[in-house]
Amino acid sequence: MPHIAIEYTDNVSDLLDATGLVDAMHATAKRLGVFPHWGIRTFATAVETSRIADDAVDGPTGYVHVRVKIAAGRDEATTGRIVEEFHRTFPAHLVDLCADRPVGFQLEVFEFDPSMTRSGGSIAGSPTRATPTY
Repeated sequence: MPHIAIEYTDNVSDLLDATGLVDAMHATAKRLGVFPHWGIRTFATAVETSRIADDAVDGPTGYVHVRVKIAAGRDEATTGRIVEEFHRTFPAHLVDLCADRPVGFQLEVFEFDPSMTRSGGSIAGSPTRATPTY
């Protein structure tokens, strides 16, 4: 972990550098030094249908939402540092976007519930590396 999911309304696709934001958030996760390299996953998705604030569909108001899921069990100071570092990175990539049009954004960091989570796959180094069973 972490799993970093970035969603943005597609009416901001013209100014949002989604690849740059993915790269920056991924680099932040690495730089923090609290996540195993094999556990970092970062992706972005444009949301085609949305309503933001009081705009009609396809209105000018945009939105960018980042969810960072982390494993449970870190102390409060470490979790606070994780939130602050991602918060430093995230808005820095929205400056031009927010200057051009009304845009809302939010960062959420939350813990997986270990009793409700299972993992697997074949990523090198992962302790959950296993052949899938279907």
